[in-house]
Amino acid sequence: MASKGKGRAAQKGKSYEKARAGKGSPSDEHFELKSSKVPLGEDSRDEILALIAQLRRSTGVQKPTAEGEGDSEGSEDEAGVSNRQRRKEQIRLKKNLMKQLLEEDKREARATGEGEDANGKSKGSKPDSSHVQVRVFYRDERKPSEKNKGPELIRRGSTDALEEFLDMARKKLQINGKLRTQRRLWVYKKGDKGEPQPALAGTLQHLGSCGYGSYGLPFTLPLGFDGVPCEHLEACARAAEGDALSLKAHAAALDDTTAIYANAWYPLCFTNTTDRSRPHSIEVCGASVVFWHDGSQWRAALDECPHRAARLSEGRIRENGDIECPYHGWSFEGGTGRCSRLPQADAPDRLTEAARACATILPAEERHGLLFAWAAPLFGSAEPPDAASLDAVSCKDVFATPGVKYVDYSRDLPMDLPTVMENVLDPSHLPFTHHDTISKRDKAAPVPIKMEGPPTAKGFRGARVTTAPGAVSFVSPNHVLALTSRPESYRDWNIVYVTPARPGCCRIFVRVVFEVSKIAPPLRFVFEYAFSPALPAFFTHLSNHKVLEDDNIFLHFQGETLAPEGIQDGSWRDRLYMPTSADAAVIHYHRWLEQFSSGGVTWARQRERRLWTNKLELLERLHSHTEHCDSCTRALHTARAVGKLAELAVLLGVLGISLFPDFAWPLAVLTLLSYVVKQACGSLEQQLIVGEYPPPRNKRPIDLLNLG
Repeated sequence: MASKGKGRAAQKGKSYEKARAGKGSPSDEHFELKSSKVPLGEDSRDEILALIAQLRRSTGVQKPTAEGEGDSEGSEDEAGVSNRQRRKEQIRLKKNLMKQLLEEDKREARATGEGEDANGKSKGSKPDSSHVQVRVFYRDERKPSEKNKGPELIRRGSTDALEEFLDMARKKLQINGKLRTQRRLWVYKKGDKGEPQPALAGTLQHLGSCGYGSYGLPFTLPLGFDGVPCEHLEACARAAEGDALSLKAHAAALDDTTAIYANAWYPLCFTNTTDRSRPHSIEVCGASVVFWHDGSQWRAALDECPHRAARLSEGRIRENGDIECPYHGWSFEGGTGRCSRLPQADAPDRLTEAARACATILPAEERHGLLFAWAAPLFGSAEPPDAASLDAVSCKDVFATPGVKYVDYSRDLPMDLPTVMENVLDPSHLPFTHHDTISKRDKAAPVPIKMEGPPTAKGFRGARVTTAPGAVSFVSPNHVLALTSRPESYRDWNIVYVTPARPGCCRIFVRVVFEVSKIAPPLRFVFEYAFSPALPAFFTHLSNHKVLEDDNIFLHFQGETLAPEGIQDGSWRDRLYMPTSADAAVIHYHRWLEQFSSGGVTWARQRERRLWTNKLELLERLHSHTEHCDSCTRALHTARAVGKLAELAVLLGVLGISLFPDFAWPLAVLTLLSYVVKQACGSLEQQLIVGEYPPPRNKRPIDLLNLG
């Protein structure tokens, strides 16, 4: 389809060029829509479809027929021209068009003197503003190994005629169904250095997800696979034109699948365990995001300086709260993204006010110690943040419950978001996976779950009918809330968020909330201490590491087996046997993925898939947690420093015993204590860096009578 689209675009481009030159009356008829040659009735859908058919005939592109017709290499039309010959002719025409355009550029450059430098030497041809250079990356998700890349130079044309048609099409065509396809077409406008421009890249991603046969460029009428224009024609055409202002208004052009992931709140960090003295970085849907505290509130932005794309997270926070780029010192306001300082500028006021000098800001809000960011700007959308949905996602009602206390935990996981969501929605795995950690195998029992209706785009809800009844809710695209009610006692909530980082990797945020005030003593005192600031957070995190690591290894390989590209297809119904009601929520989630999410995450930017093969890599804690947790980082530094002092004390103690025999016993005791401290610090350091294998459920008991 990609090759057909490019051939079609080339032929239409040639027709348009002929029309401009007055060399072809058919092209005049098809493109000059304002003329009386193509009368468009008041309410005639048929006339618009007839116009589409004319455009197809003028470019030699035939509407797809029944399956198998017209697709074979040797099939021929009424004129006796085979599809293979037609494609060859399309390729030849496109190459000729590109060659002509490049020659025009060279002639124009020589005529204006722009092609020579101060010494009269040629600087080489460069496309002017009437050209768009794009790089096409096409991948069929059903055939992930097949990729096609190639540059293409296309001339822009007048958009007056197209805009008139778009205005009419928008009013007269009611599109009820949306095109569904497993194909993804990524189109990037290339900058001066050949790098994709992020805002345009995020917007033009939509052209592929809508399933266009052509790219929606101004001289090309964007047609769907069924010959009916997409309802987002106007926004896509303007986006392809490269208008920065229209990119900001692209929200309406997001298809349902993209909007589910774009118009959502994603957790970035727990603020009480995040260092406020420096900026931090996290990946959200494939895009790197920087967040920092400006002295009054938390801010978030695309982790990319508009100057030379350096990572802002490697910079610093200035005294006024602005973030400073580490490369050339450009600074940006956290609230607006405006460039507040440009050290290299002779006229800073004029340059810093330019829209292109601004950082891309993400709306960020803190709720109950958890920082959320609105992801729409990462997808090139200007959809305003939904405050009402944030109240629901942040579980405002739960934290408003009297007498509740909670603990928090976050960690990077080596798996895709769907794998984690499926695991969190499954209560029946606890006695087996987490045996000897937080449960026991002998507690295994049927877990009847009754779902409340079919899944919707916003999620689904179910009830657990057990001795301790409860409820589970999935809020799309990345949030699960599980409630357990102890009869005549307290309630507890397990709140889980998952932020997709890149294919094969995500970050989980867990909040365990207990209604401590209703727990009977003496257990209440235990919970009050465990959930109080008196207990350092890193102690709780070390315990939580063990729980997560019970799942890490087999979940990683399970995800790679079921969906190696992170996209679930319909085969799950045949491959997975889930006969009990304990799997009801998991089945609902698979259905939600299939109906509303195209089988997996929609990425703001494409990233390489992260793969792990070593078990110890899957248990790694330093990069997945410790480095972005202030409490654990300080514990690691303290353990290393105290461990070195204890090691020195051991050496001095041994030396003192030999030099001062009269004080041998006191020195021996101090030396022994120093050695114990050294070993304890070493053990703590190791626990903050990597987990243990095998997990507790698989450890063999020590048999003192049979150590051989």
